[in-house]
Amino acid sequence: MTSEQTPDAVRKSVTIAVTPSRAFELFTSHVEYWWPLGTHSVSAQTGSMSAQRCAFEPIAGGAFYEVDSEGRRHVWGKIDLWQPGVRLSFSWHPGLPEAQATRVDVRFEPHGHGQTRVVLTHDGWEARGDDARRTRDQYHTGWDSVINAGYAAYCARSA
Repeated sequence: MTSEQTPDAVRKSVTIAVTPSRAFELFTSHVEYWWPLGTHSVSAQTGSMSAQRCAFEPIAGGAFYEVDSEGRRHVWGKIDLWQPGVRLSFSWHPGLPEAQATRVDVRFEPHGHGQTRVVLTHDGWEARGDDARRTRDQYHTGWDSVINAGYAAYCARSA
């Protein structure tokens, strides 16, 4: 796939009424409460089990993972950058080999008094080869529900 054929990054943003530190905490330490595990998990993809929780290991080099109903851990990605209250970056390959990982970057930007603009960028589609464009298009709509109906709604309830 040439650079002219590589799909554009998916970019999503939402403004929430908490500080950047709290926004980061809610995104990372509370992910199992807002992530839609029933539809967006390795377990949901296989249909053979159910996801019980998901979590970030809070350190660069740690994992973003899910635990299924049988106690098995499914790694979704590896954390490249962990800057509480500022930025989080990780590889992304739920249910796929690490060689097919894309990249997710989340920034927590101060926005007015006590608010944060959370900006998510998902790129690296070339890792998906011939399936890059279709995968990118699925994530373009998928991140809307995850970020808005999941994360932002949880933040509003937690503010």
